Amino acid sequence: MTLLAPGGLWWLLMVVPVVGLFLFRRRISEFEIPALVFWEQTDRRDTLGRWGRRIRRWLSLLLQLLIVLMLVAALSEPVNPAYQAELLVVLDDSATMQTIEEDDQTRFDIGRRIILDRVRGVPTGVRTTVILAGTPPKIIADRETIPQRVRAALSERRPRDVNPQVEQAVTLARRKRQNDASTILVISDRYNAQLAGCADVEWLCVGQPHPNLAVAGVSAATQPGTAQGSAGASPSPQPDEQAINVILTQRGMNATTVTVSLAADGRELARKTVPLQDDSTVVRLSASLAPGDPFRVHVEPSDRFPLDNTACGVWPVPTHVRLQLVTTGNPFLEAALDQPDASLQMLSPEEHKAQRELRPPVDQAANVIILDSPHAAAEEPRRGRFIVFGGRDPFGITRAAVPATDLTPTQWSADNALLRDIDLLRWHIDRTTGMVPPHFAQCVAQSDDVPLIFVVRDPGLPEDARDDFVAIYVNFDLAHSNITRRAGFPVFLWNAIDHLLNRRPEDALISYATGMPLAFPPQRRSDARVVDPTGRDVQAFFDEGRMVVPFPEYAGFYRLDTGGKPLVRALNYVSDGVRAAGKPGEEAVDRPPLPRRTWLATLPPWGVLVAAAAALLLIETLLFHRGIVKMG
Repeated sequence: MTLLAPGGLWWLLMVVPVVGLFLFRRRISEFEIPALVFWEQTDRRDTLGRWGRRIRRWLSLLLQLLIVLMLVAALSEPVNPAYQAELLVVLDDSATMQTIEEDDQTRFDIGRRIILDRVRGVPTGVRTTVILAGTPPKIIADRETIPQRVRAALSERRPRDVNPQVEQAVTLARRKRQNDASTILVISDRYNAQLAGCADVEWLCVGQPHPNLAVAGVSAATQPGTAQGSAGASPSPQPDEQAINVILTQRGMNATTVTVSLAADGRELARKTVPLQDDSTVVRLSASLAPGDPFRVHVEPSDRFPLDNTACGVWPVPTHVRLQLVTTGNPFLEAALDQPDASLQMLSPEEHKAQRELRPPVDQAANVIILDSPHAAAEEPRRGRFIVFGGRDPFGITRAAVPATDLTPTQWSADNALLRDIDLLRWHIDRTTGMVPPHFAQCVAQSDDVPLIFVVRDPGLPEDARDDFVAIYVNFDLAHSNITRRAGFPVFLWNAIDHLLNRRPEDALISYATGMPLAFPPQRRSDARVVDPTGRDVQAFFDEGRMVVPFPEYAGFYRLDTGGKPLVRALNYVSDGVRAAGKPGEEAVDRPPLPRRTWLATLPPWGVLVAAAAALLLIETLLFHRGIVKMG
């Protein structure tokens, strides 16, 4: 016998006062009475002798002790190990479980009711584990032995706006399982033949296929302006107009006419009616939005899965980078840096030195400074963001070594942002500059033991100010390599600029996907907080200066509040491409509730003990204390 609450055994001390009251004897009191005539007329026959009275008293004590033991056992919550079993449940709480079925219930409601029916017949002591199979899987009941807590945990849940991870959830359930003979109940609207065929899995599909219309994505676009002019006059070109491309997908709604609308700040900005095509339909809506303005796109008619009929977005903020190129002449660098969203200032080493002495600190003059083969050592202040190609170390951080010759990269960090979309196998370096990075540098690429590219941050600065000085060293002159003739050279250069500015490819997106990490631009306020679409604070952490929400679960607008104007990010549910349908040929599952047991069979063990103790107390009272009953 296993006790769930062994602390209840302390109540065994109640035996002491029970036995003490039994052993306590009242002293016989003597009274004088005037006559015994009435006493002699009563029937004073005693059916029990002396030994009978003793047995009667000891039997009463035995029953009282048995009642105390039953109540103490009930407080300790005993469980029979031979009966104790497991109930393992995996419930799909992904976005498609919000689909409304014929009875106006969602698929999630149907699945939850199936679990509640099973839990209703489970007595106290059976270990129940419930895992939600969204992204990521969550355990809401971990070997819970009290059914009421399981029901409360299920009642508080709603489907998340994410894709499912049923396979990972089943793997997690198997790790939690303590009895290899236990079966895992999986409830989902997607059928997985491989998992459903496992001997330890009971698969229940809920829902039926329904026609569906969805907004698959939104993107910013520019709509060329049309030339206008009066008759006989040359037309004058008009500026390009802002536009939003809305990508629609459908299933079972081919040739249906739909209406797409765009709204921002509570007012409708555009509306267009189009017929749906076979695969996807692109609808372009003209928009006049300011940078950073949030907007919503909605498509009608609505269907049984309304989540993907609406999409959120934030009009992107144009980025402009100020660059300084300090060189004696390098057409390759000049051509790669001359981009529409960047302003490039060309300076000679002498002009750069004079400017540094006359103007405020360099980080106010340019976002990034590119030093092409600097000749002077330890002249630059350690403040700002730099890219150093060959030459001598202008900051005095590295050590000098004998230059190496005839090198090709042999090892590099493939997942580093500097090397994104770069093929280093075709790089060849005739001769290095001979710089040896300090121990705190991050080496990105090297040839055997020779460093080729490394990143340095000033370790003497506080943790929150490390980004005040960042330098990317390229340990060779461009003239002594073939990388300027490679197509990936400008890609590498702009990867380096984006890395120095903490810019990421996702920063240019108009919206993000739920279930994937959401990052806000660099912030230094430790009191910044992120609010989700429901108005609740969500857990976020700092990563390289950026506020990151690990797994956003709901579609809508997320705000980063820093005390000033909040930063807004838009998240949408994006289907992983698997159709939300039941098993082919299988109707929606609506399993009837399990047969109800008698009230005594549904009682937990402690409840049975309490009921037995109450019955025994009644019997003991009627047998040995009838005088108390008559007085009542």
